[in-house]
Amino acid sequence: MSGLPNFVRPGDPANDIASTLLELGKVPDLFQYPKSSSRDIAEVGREKDLIVRRADRNAGRGDEYLLANTQPDRPDVESWIVETPANRLGVVSREHASVWVNVSDVGEGLGGSRVYDLVANYAHINGCVFIGDPLGVSESAMRRRLENMLSSAVKYGTTGHLEPHPDQLVGAPEKGIAPLSWTVGDTLANIQAMVMASLATTDAAAPTAKSVIYDVKTSRFQAADGSILEPDDIARLLDEGGVRQPGGPGSTTVQRAALFRALLQSPNARRAILGAVRGQPGAGGASLGGSFY
Repeated sequence: MSGLPNFVRPGDPANDIASTLLELGKVPDLFQYPKSSSRDIAEVGREKDLIVRRADRNAGRGDEYLLANTQPDRPDVESWIVETPANRLGVVSREHASVWVNVSDVGEGLGGSRVYDLVANYAHINGCVFIGDPLGVSESAMRRRLENMLSSAVKYGTTGHLEPHPDQLVGAPEKGIAPLSWTVGDTLANIQAMVMASLATTDAAAPTAKSVIYDVKTSRFQAADGSILEPDDIARLLDEGGVRQPGGPGSTTVQRAALFRALLQSPNARRAILGAVRGQPGAGGASLGGSFY
């Protein structure tokens, strides 16, 4: 094993869930947004259908003005405004090798995950670390950030470009937000820890999520009675289960949770899922396609 990166361990990729997820991450159809090899943040944004421009502290648009002026005014800080397809704005900043984002004004389902993926992609390709917002993260942001970090680790094959916010390490158990264990430099351990924190946090925010099953034999999402569930069906189940907590899981997060539970069953289950995804276009049929950001 000498000379290998610490996140590469030879052997059967079905040995554990983290190794299996890294193998699944080699399938492009698993993800909603494309990878970019550009080092320029504006170009990375264009490839993800985002508009990126230098932050203007004198911007005429009110929300842009406020976002630009929340960022530190120091010589080594660069900031960019990111506009989503829904015309919502976030702000990304970089200081030396640290990059962070504020998407609190984007809103649920309006492009926040797209902006997270932009920042993760930019950090990964430029040798930076995507940290939590130094101004703090809300409970909602802790939930969303965990899901986006997990997708990013699977997508880019490492956690070297990621660093949890200190609040994520503590969590908020009284609010159903599980604490996150983190070991710098150990991608497999970090992915495993994120999976377990994601499952606990998802189940606490939306107990109906447990009723969604990923069936290893059919490679489809199902209800407890065996009926097939499409994304719209999962979203309806979540709505019927009551009001979710701010930043709580949507249908994609619940799909990932069901996949994680299936992967945790046994090495044989992990091999079956790997075989199905490798052997079928569309990431194992329509079911897993786009399950990760």
